[in-house]
Amino acid sequence: MESALKFVSLEGVALTDIHAAFVDAFSEYEVPMEMPLARLQTMLTTRDYRPELSTACLVDGRMVGFVLVGGRLIDGQLQVYDCATGVIRAFQNQKIGSQLLPRALERVRVAGAQRFVTPTTFQAVSGREVRAELWDPAAEASMGHIELARWADYV
Repeated sequence: MESALKFVSLEGVALTDIHAAFVDAFSEYEVPMEMPLARLQTMLTTRDYRPELSTACLVDGRMVGFVLVGGRLIDGQLQVYDCATGVIRAFQNQKIGSQLLPRALERVRVAGAQRFVTPTTFQAVSGREVRAELWDPAAEASMGHIELARWADYV
């Protein structure tokens, strides 16, 4: 029987657990990556790692995938970015990465972030047009909100 995937926040997860998954996920790169625990900690600190915005995939309590999110307040708005995303070797090619990203994006959206990667990423994941503002002057210049009335034969 296949184990169920569980997606969770990385808040409160030990750095040693993140490190183990990180090293495994990137162990087969063409150029070998050396990432001792202290170096990962430094990398996450300099990238403003936000565990409450980050997401992990667990199988039987073991981290098999992750999206590590960093974030900064810029002009009063939370701007977030991907510090690292990976899936451990034993679980690669099982579409875990494609399940992780939408969950990470939802966690970020709920936290009120204005940007994560680019609006194009949101559009690619959702398959829908993305607006970051309620009133978009460029979109409204075409009077899109009354476009359907223009198409009607009778009003």
